[in-house]
Amino acid sequence: KDIIDGIKVTLSRLAEIQDPESELLLLRSCLGYPKFAFLLRSVNPTIIYRQLKAFDALIMHELERIVGCPLQDSIFWRLPLQDGGNGFPSAAESAPFAFVASIGNSWSLQKKLSSHAVRSGYQACLDLIRPVLPDGLFSSLRATDGSPLTASQRKLTTELHKSTKLLWLQSASVREKALLSARSQPYANSWLSMVPKVPMESRNFQLLLRFYSSIPLLKCPIRCGKCCNVLDIWGDHAFLCDDTTQTVYRHNALATPLCRFLRESGFAVSNEIPVPTRDANKRPGDVVIYRWDNEADLFVDLSVVFPLSATFRKLPPGSATKQMTACKLKKYKNERELAHILPLVVDSTGGWDKSTSQFFSRLSHFHAAARDGRSASSQSTLYNLMSYNLQTSNSKMLAARYAFFLPCTTEISLPAPFEF
Repeated sequence: KDIIDGIKVTLSRLAEIQDPESELLLLRSCLGYPKFAFLLRSVNPTIIYRQLKAFDALIMHELERIVGCPLQDSIFWRLPLQDGGNGFPSAAESAPFAFVASIGNSWSLQKKLSSHAVRSGYQACLDLIRPVLPDGLFSSLRATDGSPLTASQRKLTTELHKSTKLLWLQSASVREKALLSARSQPYANSWLSMVPKVPMESRNFQLLLRFYSSIPLLKCPIRCGKCCNVLDIWGDHAFLCDDTTQTVYRHNALATPLCRFLRESGFAVSNEIPVPTRDANKRPGDVVIYRWDNEADLFVDLSVVFPLSATFRKLPPGSATKQMTACKLKKYKNERELAHILPLVVDSTGGWDKSTSQFFSRLSHFHAAARDGRSASSQSTLYNLMSYNLQTSNSKMLAARYAFFLPCTTEISLPAPFEF
């Protein structure tokens, strides 16, 4: 109870930052689940279940305040970032898995130092998580002499996430499935873990969170003020609108940091240089890298595709970028005989095409060599930078069409306190 009270006091100060983006980052990385993680591994969760539920209620209240609207217990909030979620696991759900992993990995020491109650608590938690674990993994946790074998907390919670997703998929819509799959691609959620130099506007960030959490932005469809077509309630129209003002801005927002990263890597670059072509109507090279490969210049054509459109939402993740890349290669079939052309394709959720990922990997080696750094660090920096700029642009596209119809403020009431 004292720990809960301390966390409650700390969280009460979070709103003083007055920046939803920074508040969400702090809540995920420092002030939320990490403050409770040790307790989950060291105390029998069947004893502190009510406190765990109280902690989950506090975190949910803070999330509702940050997002600016009531939230359901959605899979998009509970799953980790790498699985397409926002990285706020339920303490009550995770506790038995953390406790089993902790006690199991220190069993020989537990037998000497701990009471029988601790080991019986282990058995009770093992029974709780049994329905989630595959038979093979569950069997490996039970040795023939009665002592458990080791299993990492990551391994066990991975099974929890798999079980949660399988249960959710039974009732999820096609759009929700496509959204989670798209967000599960490598580096798609990089923007959520990045500390930006210039944060997004608060309202734009809230809209982006709602969009990526499948929270309706409107109560009913209305007409778009940009193109007069229908604004759907989920926000998809922002990426399909005929008005291209923000689309051009997003294009430039990706080209600018890429050019800067290339210059830091030692390359000479230019923007909007015409591709050598026999057709004057063909688009220019968005970014031109001089002497990239064997002294040959590389013309980069930037493209962003929307993976939740009716064309792609039923296809596997990565299909949208794969098809767009193939389309670009076909378009520049003749020009590729005269110049090196690379279609650099990303979907709007942040999933990059395979050829683009290969280009980024090679570029990161050059960047690390030029700065006497590590290639992995340079690659992470590049993805984070591109991902954040992409999502900043996406937030502006959403705001240009949906922000006017949302209430300025949303009051979130604190849930009734638990009795301990």
